[in-house]
Amino acid sequence: MTSGEWLQSASALASKQSGATCPARAADVRRDLAETFLCLLLAPQEVQNIYVDTPEAELDRLALTMCDRLLEGDATWSVSADSLADAVRDVGVRVRALDKMLDDVSETHGRSSQPDTDYLCTEADVFVIPRTRPRRVDGVGARLHFRRRGTIYHSLIRRQMGSYTVELTVLDVLEPNPSADPQTLAAAMFENFELDSGPATGTSFRAKGIECANINEIIRGQIARALKEGCSAVVWPELTMPLAQQEALTDALHSEDEGACALQWVMAGSWHVGNEQFENVALIFDRYGAHVLKHRKSLPYRDAEHGREGLKGSFVIPVMITDEHLIAFAICKDFCEAADYTPYPDLDVDLIVVSSMGEESTIVAHQTVAYQAAVRGKRTFVVQQQGKTDVAPTGWVLPPVARPERLKINDLREGPWSTHTWDAKD
Repeated sequence: MTSGEWLQSASALASKQSGATCPARAADVRRDLAETFLCLLLAPQEVQNIYVDTPEAELDRLALTMCDRLLEGDATWSVSADSLADAVRDVGVRVRALDKMLDDVSETHGRSSQPDTDYLCTEADVFVIPRTRPRRVDGVGARLHFRRRGTIYHSLIRRQMGSYTVELTVLDVLEPNPSADPQTLAAAMFENFELDSGPATGTSFRAKGIECANINEIIRGQIARALKEGCSAVVWPELTMPLAQQEALTDALHSEDEGACALQWVMAGSWHVGNEQFENVALIFDRYGAHVLKHRKSLPYRDAEHGREGLKGSFVIPVMITDEHLIAFAICKDFCEAADYTPYPDLDVDLIVVSSMGEESTIVAHQTVAYQAAVRGKRTFVVQQQGKTDVAPTGWVLPPVARPERLKINDLREGPWSTHTWDAKD
């Protein structure tokens, strides 16, 4: 799409919405917001660059004025023909105005028990998810990507992103369960660990088992430490959680006191599940050991020694809605495979959690994609085990920082337990 074609498309959208009755129902506002949002999100790079330069104070002021008109029943708007910059501003203002209006007319701001249907705008195939807290936009005239300030009161996620489908799940944890920022995320790995992936050569491989003395006791100790240190989440690496270890993990969660604690959820690494067409599955549990969701890896691992990971890919991305945040999950190459399209940087979420296994080149690739995500306003937390740790360090952890590209790889080396602060307001 050229900039001229985009301008024609934006003008047609303005005419369509101006000619209709002013949306009064939340579903109608949601539809108009999703359609206008896509107009900017899918715009050519020249348009995106102009949006970055559009002053924040101007966007905010004009959007409040348009929102007032919408609430009074005036749906008309237009796209300037004088300059492309003015046209980009007009569409950006419309997105902001509809975003504010939807927040005003929504009957409830609580979480839905059926987010896949309640938050989906079917006409645009976009999830419109209410944010518990308005998105923070710092400064006047802030030079920020559209993803970081396009909407303030809602997160918008396309249900279909290339070959990938997004699915929403709500984390329903009973109080007391403090979730205010900052939060502490724990990375749990294993010393003296070795993954048995079958023959050293061949056309494909799958995980056969692990060697790690007293691993169940180690997992129970990690849970106890997470509770003692006030961690809100614990993440284990890829291919470290066979069924027996998953059971040890959930047993440890079940056995803990159900009183006040900060722990909300855990990501139980992953394991190969199934027979001939197996999957690489990571389970997410709540603080009581109840199953919340599963993520099935999409892209297989390959190397010259073992060949291709012979898994069946799912191409489904789970997004978990908590009291305060949106969190997406990935397994290793789902996130870091730069040769293929990865939708994770374009997800309008607060945090991306990656369970991984590999060597130094793998964490370098994770760091590259984490930078792409950071530009769009989200943080990434990667926990990566090394496949054999009898003669090597345990692994690497990429913390959820605003500038991941500035971190030195050697500084990402971590032992079997480390904690990292995440503040979504930063």
